[in-house]
Amino acid sequence: MHIHTHNTHTTQTYTHTYTHMHPIPSQAGMVRELTSWRAMIVPVLYTTGINTKVYTALALGIPLVITSTAAAPFDLPANGSVALVADEAEAFGRAVESTIVSDTVWREQSAGSRRHWARLLNDDRAAADVKVRRLQAGRGEEEAGD
Repeated sequence: MHIHTHNTHTTQTYTHTYTHMHPIPSQAGMVRELTSWRAMIVPVLYTTGINTKVYTALALGIPLVITSTAAAPFDLPANGSVALVADEAEAFGRAVESTIVSDTVWREQSAGSRRHWARLLNDDRAAADVKVRRLQAGRGEEEAGD
């Protein structure tokens, strides 16, 4: 079981060291790694943009535990059908635990993520005019938008 959090490291020295120690995987390797995760944990309290990694989680059906700040750009329903959203540390911890421990929660969140991704693509009026990179479990492929 993998639990991953996101922490942006902006120093060039660290980025170089990290890349040197851990080569960038192929797209197929990245998909295999991501789909092995039990959840994507996004404890972002302040943001200046869209956390694009959330799109990847939605597309691959990786359950999300996310703060309301990080969730805001993604039009996630408040009912928890797509992601578990919490801002207080205790509630966030409970959400992480339930996603990891409960197979039922995991399956519901995974299916909800994929449905939401499809809705986002269908709601995007420009999707028919641009190529959309869709990552699917086990492989990556480019398809014309819906």
